[in-house]
Amino acid sequence: MSIVFPKQHDNKEHFPLFYKKALIHGCPYKMKNLFTILFLILIGLNANSQQSYVSGFVRDKTTGEALINAHIYDQLHKKGVITNAYGYFSYPAPKGSMLQITISFIGYERWIHSFQINSDTSMIVELQPGNKLQEVEVKASWNKKSAFEPSGKINFTGKQLEKVPGLLGEKDIIKTLQLMPGIQMGKEGSSRLYVRGGSPGQNLFLIDGVPVYNVNHLFGFFSVFTPGAVKSVEVYKGGFPARYGGRLSSIIDVRMKEGNLFEKKLDISIGTISSKITYESPIKKGKSSFIIATRRTYADAIFTPLMAIPYEGVNSKTTTWGGYYFYDLNAKLNFILSEKDRLYLSIYTGKDNLYMKEKEASLKSHSGIGSSVGQSENKSKYRNSWGNITTSARWNRIINQKLFANTTLSFSTYNYETLFQSRYSEELPRDNTINESTSYINYSGIKDIGLAIDFDYYALSWLHIKYGIKGSGHRYTPGKLDFKYESVPDQENDFTFNLHNTVEKIFELNGYIENHVSVSDLISVNLGVHALSFNSRGFNYLSIQPRILTNFQITNNFSLNAAMSKMCQPIHLLVNNGNTFPVDIWVPAVKELKPSTSDQVEIGVNYSNKTYELSVAMYWKKMDGIINYKNGESFFSLDEKWVDKLTQGEGSSYGAEILARKNEGKLTGWIGYTLSWAYSKFPDLNNGEAFPFIYDSRHQLSLVAMYKLNPKIELSASWVYNTGVPITISGTAYNGEDIYISSPIYGALEDFFNQKIYSPQSIAYYSGINQVRLPDYHRLDIGVDFIKQKKKGERIWSISVYNAYLRNNPFVLFTQVNTNGQVSVKNFSLFSFMPSISYRFKFNKF
Repeated sequence: MSIVFPKQHDNKEHFPLFYKKALIHGCPYKMKNLFTILFLILIGLNANSQQSYVSGFVRDKTTGEALINAHIYDQLHKKGVITNAYGYFSYPAPKGSMLQITISFIGYERWIHSFQINSDTSMIVELQPGNKLQEVEVKASWNKKSAFEPSGKINFTGKQLEKVPGLLGEKDIIKTLQLMPGIQMGKEGSSRLYVRGGSPGQNLFLIDGVPVYNVNHLFGFFSVFTPGAVKSVEVYKGGFPARYGGRLSSIIDVRMKEGNLFEKKLDISIGTISSKITYESPIKKGKSSFIIATRRTYADAIFTPLMAIPYEGVNSKTTTWGGYYFYDLNAKLNFILSEKDRLYLSIYTGKDNLYMKEKEASLKSHSGIGSSVGQSENKSKYRNSWGNITTSARWNRIINQKLFANTTLSFSTYNYETLFQSRYSEELPRDNTINESTSYINYSGIKDIGLAIDFDYYALSWLHIKYGIKGSGHRYTPGKLDFKYESVPDQENDFTFNLHNTVEKIFELNGYIENHVSVSDLISVNLGVHALSFNSRGFNYLSIQPRILTNFQITNNFSLNAAMSKMCQPIHLLVNNGNTFPVDIWVPAVKELKPSTSDQVEIGVNYSNKTYELSVAMYWKKMDGIINYKNGESFFSLDEKWVDKLTQGEGSSYGAEILARKNEGKLTGWIGYTLSWAYSKFPDLNNGEAFPFIYDSRHQLSLVAMYKLNPKIELSASWVYNTGVPITISGTAYNGEDIYISSPIYGALEDFFNQKIYSPQSIAYYSGINQVRLPDYHRLDIGVDFIKQKKKGERIWSISVYNAYLRNNPFVLFTQVNTNGQVSVKNFSLFSFMPSISYRFKFNKF
């Protein structure tokens, strides 16, 4: 551990407060009372206070990385604060008083220091990583969980995330979160999250504060977050702070590493399906650094050459080959410009690419006068790709010891594209030729640009205020189809057309204020409001969203909390839930399709000591304006009138969650249990009657254990159990006329031709939505790490098994109709048993 006191000085600066009287339209009386309370709190801040500030940064001693949510606690005055997203804190105390400050962070040695504060004091505290914390008794709730944190909040460090076994050896943030209470996985292997009865589109994913619209690789089996580049993850399922907005069900705030300020580090990993490289280094030691982390799969490099085996017919030769890969790239620059200024430049880019090519050469005879044999060639190419790019520049400024500011300029894109190209050429008699080409491109995407400024104002020892504003411009392209056909020499049949060429431009403005008030040593309140305003197609919308979290500290280790949150979401996610590849299309709220809103209430009980944490929470959530497809409409039937294809309804969910967690010792892990109900109701579906949400699972249980057998061997295991989710299946079958049907083959053709396919097959009649449940889901994953210290670093062999006891969990359920019209249900399982192995070497001296 180490500490640096750059300076002590008298702070005579005052934070100027400005007030402009405003008329708030459409706000109920209670809402106006809320604004009055917030304003009265702010007015009291200019009062002269005889206090000084202890402020500074808490960081890792070995890397210089800022430690987020580190606890700073004054043993003598029984008060404390936590560090913000940049490791900064400011603690006010009476001038001339004695302080006994304890700073702690899970996985690090505690820092304890006693001193008298006579003037404002700035410091940098560096904590030493350690496998075992110092045996120091700290009798305060700040030891583990902040008093302002609701029961619905979950924290992980990057190191903790790397301990949980993953699919095919890929450690994955999303897979770990799916093991927490209140968060469900959906389909087998999927990286989608269903939080407290919400849909995947109701989750806000942030990378260093910038929204990411698609977090899935390999059609949902992996997430875009490269494990070695992640520093911390904060997840909110409820009790949302006012600084967050834009989604109904959850916030997943992922912070990436900043780069080692002192030493060069290289981390190389070779796994079953991908390899990863992370390199970090100081630019100027102690003052600036960078980190770059990349990951790529290599299945295409192995299997594409094996697939390219030609098939030879009588007069033809056909060669087909294809492949799939995804990659991620994270890079960040970190500059300490001065004692008060820091600058971060970040970029993330990731992409999935599925492709297939075919070449057919054949001989064709031409009869008649001048008969001859000519050669023809047909080349075709198919590509399905999607990906994200996020970039940001962030500037931290310590305006004074009371006020910390962060300004962020960001740009992000998400796009999905399907491409098909075909070229045909044929030799004709008399040196004539035919050349035909067909091109089809289907595109959807989003482009965002945003500017935000956020403030932390440490007003008094009992009052911490956060406030900020953000302006964003969005450009949505829900669907764009370009089709082109050219023929030589017969050019009169050439044609080009465009469909679904709709672009929506939206301007969005968000503002918030949060007040963390310590009413007494036993009672604390987080009172805030989030305001959203946006313009779409000339439609102006204003949403005022109050948030409140109260905490009652019953004993040093035991607390009660209650929270109320109103959320608003001005964007909707359209998901194809059929038999084709999963594709996401985002569309904005418009006058005809209002934003979604939710009201959530939760109460919880927390217990924590030096080793254990226990939280129990009950919640109720009501959602309005959620969307679904109308009967007979589908994902690929969207056009300029896409609003008419959708219906809006309401949803409700409620339940109870239990999380027991052990954070220290040789054995760590958690037990999570959820009892929940979730329902949806749409006027155009199911005769207007409510039906279970698609992933309404009554019971969810997860057991996760990590055991350090000795310094060379670490074991891990996770077991998950979910009761079956509801589905819609057929009850009666009809034969006869041509009727629209859906199947994997037809679904793929519909994707391409953008129209329904009809067939004289049997079709099932559906009696109701989600009236039958799948079999219960359960799975065991196990893993072991063999660790050995080498001269130049640390070597790790990892062996893991996904679904260790070969449980056939359903991935797809489909029906078959026999000649007698009887319907049978078939189950297809995806992963019955998946072993994997990976090799990793972390260079300590490079």
